[in-house]
Amino acid sequence: TGPGDAGAHRADRLAEHLESLRSVEKRIDAVNSCSPGSYAPPSSYANEGELRKAFLDIVVLAMACDVTRVATFAWHRAGAVGPTFPWLGFPDDLHEVTHQVVPESYGVGTQYRDKLIRILAFFAEQHAYFIDGMKRVTTPDGSTLFDHTVIRQGSDISWNHDNANIPYLVA
Repeated sequence: TGPGDAGAHRADRLAEHLESLRSVEKRIDAVNSCSPGSYAPPSSYANEGELRKAFLDIVVLAMACDVTRVATFAWHRAGAVGPTFPWLGFPDDLHEVTHQVVPESYGVGTQYRDKLIRILAFFAEQHAYFIDGMKRVTTPDGSTLFDHTVIRQGSDISWNHDNANIPYLVA
């Protein structure tokens, strides 16, 4: 192999990346209810999981093609209202649910705990989807993209705006 082969290999990887991005764009278009030329957010989060997966696919593709080595994303901004999770079967927003998860001695039943568990399970499923995607990418040395990656997942969900015992995951 000569010195010019590296440039050709990089061009091939970039072409593959662009083709993969177009594939993800088509999937986004299939679930997005906006019409071209206007901005109108979807009226519900019914397709939120699929849109999140499409975003994660873009991140994996960018890393697989060495377009980037760092990615940061937040599922939702902290505080205030939202998001809601109608596709999980209830209209409550995450902020309110977390405020209602209090010790039983305060008189609140387990309904909010059950909702919070379903919400956190949804987020964990998205995280697992991302990790699985990275594990499906084989690098030139035969390992996976995941083998060369550090992932830190964090949450600002704690008890009553306290910053103690906030959950983190490092993979």
